[in-house]
Amino acid sequence: KPDGLMTYCGLESIPTFVEKAWDLGIPTVAIDSDTPEESSRIAYVGTDPYNAGYSTGEAMAKYTDGKAKVGILCSSVSAVKEMKEIEAFKDAVKDLDIEIIAQEETNADLATGVDKMTALVQTYPEMNAVLCTSAYDVQAAAKVKEEMGLDDMVLIGYDDQEETLNYIRKGVIDAICVQDPYQIGYQSVKVLKEYLDNNGKLDQENQAFDAYDAFRLESSLTNDAGESPTAEDYSFSKKEFKEFIQTERSVGVNIVPEIDVPAHANSFTKVWPELKVTNKTSSTSANRPLIDHLDISKTETVQKIEEIFDDYTHGSDATF
Repeated sequence: KPDGLMTYCGLESIPTFVEKAWDLGIPTVAIDSDTPEESSRIAYVGTDPYNAGYSTGEAMAKYTDGKAKVGILCSSVSAVKEMKEIEAFKDAVKDLDIEIIAQEETNADLATGVDKMTALVQTYPEMNAVLCTSAYDVQAAAKVKEEMGLDDMVLIGYDDQEETLNYIRKGVIDAICVQDPYQIGYQSVKVLKEYLDNNGKLDQENQAFDAYDAFRLESSLTNDAGESPTAEDYSFSKKEFKEFIQTERSVGVNIVPEIDVPAHANSFTKVWPELKVTNKTSSTSANRPLIDHLDISKTETVQKIEEIFDDYTHGSDATF
């Protein structure tokens, strides 16, 4: 039997197999999509689907000026991760003049996606925006938009596959939400190995964040011990990132950098632990300590956040 498993857990049938594996003494790491909290998986490595979905709602609000009739293409209503993303999308736009008028399943198949997108356009002529929750869905929607000349239709999707990036460069897709699949795979193996090497134990406080968190841009800031928030395995220099922004701008792609604070800031709380939130847990999971949250009730925390931003935005040769 295998020593351990890594698996996508976004389908309703998967948790049953995770439990069967556990009963056989085989630990499982959930990747890309998590199991329910009561499952026996030892760790989850991936993005937070609610945060990802909420960001697509914010993008939709931006590109439609808060007024739209939206169609949704998803791979399957049984894909738990995608349903969480759609739920978060709805939360993000609930106070705006944005109405979801239809939702279709594509089975993450490009040809099916093209057919479903074409049908949406024909059935709902008032539709002026589409959210796509899988990589093939947004490519299908983009293909239909381009071929039918629907220049005013807003498309928001997921994943930075090369075909998707080509549509972005041509101005067909307006925005996408992306994750780092290499790190998800790499860190999943790392977590599983740690579990096996330590006789079934993980560092409870850090396991959820070491699994995926990294700050991959050169920083001039260090703590008193000389430690930097910049990831040690690989990162971009300020010069490289500035050139990347300028190159993409020259082909019509506007890069808007985001430094995620005060939450999802584990790279900073590791370096400046005195600035993190302590003795508190997540409102959605009592087992999740908020060690990746900067405590903005402290004046010194706010000052540090300002220093982090100033490091990239000030000076004669600012990074962005």
